[in-house]
This record gives sequence, C-alpha cells and structure tokens, in this order.
Amino acid sequence: IVPEDGNTVRIGLLADKGGKPLFDSFCRKIVVKKIISMQGGLVPKYDPWALTSKGNVKLVGDAALQVKATTGGGIIQGLIASEALANSIDSNYDYEKLWRKKMGRELWLHLKMRNAMDRFTKKDWGDLITILQNERNIRILSNHDRDRLWGIALRLLLEPRLWKYARFLS
Repeated sequence: IVPEDGNTVRIGLLADKGGKPLFDSFCRKIVVKKIISMQGGLVPKYDPWALTSKGNVKLVGDAALQVKATTGGGIIQGLIASEALANSIDSNYDYEKLWRKKMGRELWLHLKMRNAMDRFTKKDWGDLITILQNERNIRILSNHDRDRLWGIALRLLLEPRLWKYARFLS
C-alpha cells in the first residue's frame, strides 16, 4: 500500500495464481471504500540463463528479466542495466558481462530467496516475522538497501534462529 495523498492509496498485489480473489479479500479486510481503477499484468522473474544480448539487439529492465524475484521491483535494476549498456557501447565491452558483473549476483540471491519463500508454510512465515521483529533485526532491515540483499543476508546470518531457513535454499 503506497499513499498518493491523504485520501487515496495505491494497492498492489503480486500473486502466481488467484490474484483477483486475493486482492478482493485483502481490500475487504482493510475496508477499501472505493476503487478508482484496476490494472493487472505479468511481472517478469529473473532467469540467470536468459540472454539479454544478441548482435545489435540489447534488452534492459523488465524485457531482460532484470527484476528482483522477491519483490517484483526492477526500476533500479533497469537503470543499472541502462548505464551498463551505455558503457558497453562507449567502451565496446560485452554488455551481458557488464550488467551481470554489476547486479547478476544480487538478482541470483533474490531468485534463491523467492524460491525458498515459495516453500514456506504459514508457520514458517509466522516464525520469520517474529524473529525479524527484534530490535537488532529491525535496525538491519531499516538501514540497508533491499537492492543489496547480500549485505542484509550476511548481517542476518548472526541471528541463529534464522539458520533453520537454510533448508529452503537448496
């Protein structure tokens, strides 16, 4: 939920299946008074094997699947890829290698996290939320950029209660 102003919010939902019923249920729970408009569409998901360059054709952003699998966000990644493309043209360097060096590892970790989270039970989610609500973990999550998931993950590794979630990373 993102506020537009004092009376209007944008509500977004990302779902693999049954998005409309989930959205309707969510809106009932938070008591949405009026829906001004609705939009829907596919959100691309990062694929480490997808090629983003062939000959003179180069893809960036959503078209290149340069999207965080955990959130569906990709604006920053699209900007990073655009910069990589400009640099590759200026320096005659391989675009594919350049953008992957800048953010491929991060996108891969987001994909691993998404795949792990897709296997969580309701209890796993509840336990995770409880663990993340202590002061130290809130500080880590509040003070680190979600586009730099490695930095967050490395700091949270010091939380032994999170180690049980490693089983989902296979």
